Amino acid sequence: MRSTTSSSSNLASTVTYNVYTRTHFAKTNKPRKHQAVVQGEEVAATGQHAAAITLFSKAIERNPCDLDAHIGRGLSAAAIGEHERAVYDFSMALQLRPTIGHYLARGASLAALRQFTTVPGALRDYSSAIELAVAQRRDDVLATALMTRARLLETLERYDEAADELGRVLATFTAAEFDAAFRSADSCSADDGVSRTFSSMTLRPSDSMNAAAALEIDQRASNAFAPAERGKRHTQRAEAHARRGACYRKMGRMAESVKDLRRAVALAPRDTRHRRSLAESLINLGEAEEAAEQIDRALELSDGRNDPEILRMRAAVSLKLNQPEAAITLLHEALKREPKQPHAHQALADGWRAANHKSSALECYREARRLSQLRLADAERRLAVEKKAEHDAQYDARSRLAVAAALAEVSAQRLAAAGALARAAHGMGMVFASLDRLEEARDSFEEALQHAPERDDTRMELALTLIAQGWRLQALAELETCVERQPEWSAPRRLRAELMVERGLLNEAEAEYSTLLRCEGSSALDNLARGQVYCELNKPAEALADFETALAGWPGGEEKATADLWLYRASALRSLHRRDEALVELQEALSRAMQPASREANAEKASHFFADVHGLYGQCLHEQHRLPQAYAEYTHALHYRPGDGVMLLLRGAAAYRSKQWQGAVNDVRAALEPGALEAEPLVVADAHQLLGLALARCGEHWAAVASLSAALEVSPQSSQALLQRGSLLLMLGRVAAALDDLNAALQLRPGWALALHRRAFIHKELLQFLEAADDFEAAARNDAQLRVNYLHVYREQLPDDAYDDDSEWQPATSLLDFVRPQATHVAKSALLPSRASSGATRYDDDARGCLSDASSSVEEHDGHDSDDDESARSGHGSALSEEELSRPELQIPSWRDGDEVPTNS
Repeated sequence: MRSTTSSSSNLASTVTYNVYTRTHFAKTNKPRKHQAVVQGEEVAATGQHAAAITLFSKAIERNPCDLDAHIGRGLSAAAIGEHERAVYDFSMALQLRPTIGHYLARGASLAALRQFTTVPGALRDYSSAIELAVAQRRDDVLATALMTRARLLETLERYDEAADELGRVLATFTAAEFDAAFRSADSCSADDGVSRTFSSMTLRPSDSMNAAAALEIDQRASNAFAPAERGKRHTQRAEAHARRGACYRKMGRMAESVKDLRRAVALAPRDTRHRRSLAESLINLGEAEEAAEQIDRALELSDGRNDPEILRMRAAVSLKLNQPEAAITLLHEALKREPKQPHAHQALADGWRAANHKSSALECYREARRLSQLRLADAERRLAVEKKAEHDAQYDARSRLAVAAALAEVSAQRLAAAGALARAAHGMGMVFASLDRLEEARDSFEEALQHAPERDDTRMELALTLIAQGWRLQALAELETCVERQPEWSAPRRLRAELMVERGLLNEAEAEYSTLLRCEGSSALDNLARGQVYCELNKPAEALADFETALAGWPGGEEKATADLWLYRASALRSLHRRDEALVELQEALSRAMQPASREANAEKASHFFADVHGLYGQCLHEQHRLPQAYAEYTHALHYRPGDGVMLLLRGAAAYRSKQWQGAVNDVRAALEPGALEAEPLVVADAHQLLGLALARCGEHWAAVASLSAALEVSPQSSQALLQRGSLLLMLGRVAAALDDLNAALQLRPGWALALHRRAFIHKELLQFLEAADDFEAAARNDAQLRVNYLHVYREQLPDDAYDDDSEWQPATSLLDFVRPQATHVAKSALLPSRASSGATRYDDDARGCLSDASSSVEEHDGHDSDDDESARSGHGSALSEEELSRPELQIPSWRDGDEVPTNS
């Protein structure tokens, strides 16, 4: 039969034997033992457990129901690691006499087997021991059973249940006993021999049950002491507080953890374990100074200079206190104690990286990686041997259990080696990333994930590296894995939402931000980001609500909020037509940006910020028809961002509305210079149309035709550009070309009343009176205000250059009149600082809106003020209500949308 002998197994048997003897043999009237049993106990006491097993087996052959023989053989079998035989003997003992000690002993061996089928059995045995202790009113043993079961639950990462069990342990002590113990705390010393009376056979909390978690034997549990009852219970209570504090720390309840651990330290001030655990919780709580005090005291009590773990913890606290040199010194000393341990090199590498000594950190990471690779290779060789042994022992139940236990142990060692290798590779990747060696960083992160796929922090760093390399689709795939593994983790969701915004997936980004805001770890900045997405989706009301939420929850309060937030709020208010409020917000943004602290913090982006503010200010004034002030604000924006193509377009539109034709021409021409305007094609087409209108106003009709032709090259489906060019060609006498343009416009928009009206004049010029009459009638049917006086049309054959002087018929020059102000509607909020650029394309949609104000004059016709209340015929949108303008299909009110309703009588 296969057996394993190790120091931990020997200690386990010693503890189990002591627990059993204290709970079963003590103070009981036992029948006379068989001589073989007596000899076996004497031999076992000397540590010769194999010989003791032989003697106990002889006694069992003589009497299969010999309780003492089964107990003795079970204890000796557990001592040499044969826990499957120990389970059998303890089970026989339970059949003969179910006692608390029997349940605890079998539970310890079941836990030691480290299998999925045996760990639940261990929990059941501990529960049975607890029930017996309660029934028998054995408070001393009840604390032992509860503590043992709690430690096993903690190992299974069921921390809430473990904390409840430890609470029951603490409840077993009366207030009077505790007060007496607490008063004697300072008088107890490490030499008093104060020990715990419970079994400390547990599974390691750091091990995963998927790899058959390993057994941990508390090195301090021993029967070498003979404490008084008060001191024993006093130490038990301190241990219970310490264990519950550790559970609370695992659950993230740091304040409660610190409270319990403080009590443990008060009860056992010379126990360095409690001080170390308290220091760890204090570090997590941000109390680095007090943590340092606790660790220093632990070093004094236990001569901690020889304990590398305490040295590493003290180094971590030094790093928290921004003392990298002291941390490096401590880590070097710890490495001297464990020169062949990968985690020692890993800790030193982390210290070097925190101290920004990247070359030294990289060297230590490589050494940790090398040592981890050696351990991993050794573990894999041993694993192959154990798997072969498992195959050979498949027909022997007892051997199969032993092999399974050994296989679980080797698997745990392999898992630990792979984890150490992954940590070293992750550290190397972080150093490479900080050095901008992205290819090597990516390789290191991928190596770490190969050995530890569950490392989501490494996967997150890999995604960031892929983004830096421009591989955004691969980064999205990695982030998707992070989100699937940890749905409540906010960081990958935030990064994924930003990538979606960058790729133009606004609806998906909005959904991602909404989910993120329901996760723990979200902040006011996430409300701010979602508000920006709402602005891009033309949802200003939702955007404003998010901006208000961000302001209310801003870290440090409203006074700490950046000026950008007021800019965003103003943008949303402007989109809601609350322009006066938007102007107030912009003034607040300017005042905050002018503060010294803000100017220093935003030194690099100050110019872009002020350009954004003045640009948005100008747009609000533009929409309020305060054109001189708007023109001045656009000029201020161009001062902070010279050559901004969109700002030039906006200023050109304001100049056009102010009838500064040449200024409009100059600005739009400058905007159309190569490299000045980085916008979508529709905005470029609008710019060419606006330039054409301004040139026509300046009398440069052929240049205007050229600009309109350029607009049609960019946007061939623009019916309005065709109408504009056709009307100008009619003025210039190019009747056939004008007819082609009007026919093309009507193909794009069949039944368009204004185009029919214009084409009728072309037919009249060609003496095609029947066709002209048909077009006039069709235009009148579609728009009653386009009726004409046929006698007047027949008699008056006006030359092209007389259209401007005709009191009734101005079919060409009326196209250059400006649209009525109430038709102005800019739908999409602009001036939101772009994450991907310096702002060259931030105003595209509002540029189109303002350009529509200027260039929609092409739709005006047949108009001048007269005594009989004939008014200029306005262009697109003049008869649309606010509700109609808010329809999705009319969100950008350029000449491409809607039907024209002239206003002349």
